[in-house]
Amino acid sequence: MSCDRPFKRRKIIMENAAYEFHQIQDEVKKITQEIPEKVLTGHSYHAADVHQWTTDISSQCLKELKGVANGSAGFKYIVNCTILQKRNAGYHTNSSCFWDAERDVFSKISSNDGRE
Repeated sequence: MSCDRPFKRRKIIMENAAYEFHQIQDEVKKITQEIPEKVLTGHSYHAADVHQWTTDISSQCLKELKGVANGSAGFKYIVNCTILQKRNAGYHTNSSCFWDAERDVFSKISSNDGRE
């Protein structure tokens, strides 16, 4: 198997894709805004609960995103969920990725709803 075979296959998949990201971006944004709100509504920050919340939010978002565009658009989804307590503590994070700037895009959702 040559090195370029996976890329050729990916190209075929993308050429046959029925959707482009800009066509489903609003639905992606809606899903990634509604699920965290649903999971976190009525809860105050408790460190012991954060792991379950992030797991629930991530898994529910992925489940819903798989159904976007009938699951046939050839998209890859990565969900990253970070929950912080609003206090004077610092937080540092870093991430990186390797992607095709012509085909791959991202959607960022953040919330600062005033809850403690």
